[in-house]
Amino acid sequence: MSDRRRSVAFPSIRFASRAEYLAWRDANRPMLDRRFSYERSLASAGGDVVLGGACAPCLRATSFRSPLGDGERLEDGRIMPNWREQQVCDCADALPQRGRALLHFLDAEVVMPVWARLLNFGPEGPGFRAASRRVEGVMLAPRLEWISRGDGTERLRLAQADGAAHVVMSSDYLQHVPALDGALAEIRRVLAPGGAFVFTVPFHIDEAATVSDPAPSAHADGRVQAETQQSVHRIGWDILDRLREAGFEQAHAHRYWAGELGYLGSVNTIFMAVR
Repeated sequence: MSDRRRSVAFPSIRFASRAEYLAWRDANRPMLDRRFSYERSLASAGGDVVLGGACAPCLRATSFRSPLGDGERLEDGRIMPNWREQQVCDCADALPQRGRALLHFLDAEVVMPVWARLLNFGPEGPGFRAASRRVEGVMLAPRLEWISRGDGTERLRLAQADGAAHVVMSSDYLQHVPALDGALAEIRRVLAPGGAFVFTVPFHIDEAATVSDPAPSAHADGRVQAETQQSVHRIGWDILDRLREAGFEQAHAHRYWAGELGYLGSVNTIFMAVR
């Protein structure tokens, strides 16, 4: 069996640093302005925005439906959908853009043979169930856990053994993990050599550095919470440096856009780090 599913190429530009991104952005402003103008032209005064196109993971023609509930109201009263969380395909999995793009990215950019072991870190985001059908080994890590070291102390840790997974995926969860750097180190630990960590976060693309709120209230025994309901990190470009500091050999941000694939939006980004 082939190590890669038949897939449409993933329509992205990858960046290893904020400096690379800024140079690309400045060189491509006319194109980016045209895209933004096109997206604004699709804003609606009422009713869902429905566009035709193709679902890349399914390799079939589809239509993308975008309700207006959490969209941006423009000056003329029309509403532009939240493209990242909408553009739901009419395929069997009915995936919104974020989940569909993550699944497409895995198909196109990650070698994930059927025997691979896939670990999901955090809640099961859109796209995980479809991704789990592509492999035989699936593991869940809902959060970091307090685990005994054996010397009477404890540490925040993933329960999986060293090198347990070939691919770790996470969907909009890292911003809820106070121990962000510890989580990145743990994800690297549970990846096999050459394994990939693929994730999305609400990315603040104009921010050089991540801004973190003060640590939330600790447990009564002084332990830091493993996760919070509210976001505690506004993740910026230094996430790439943090991944490298955690021991990953490569770390890139992939900015993607393709109208025909239902990938509208000005800051759509998927991250991949390779151990």
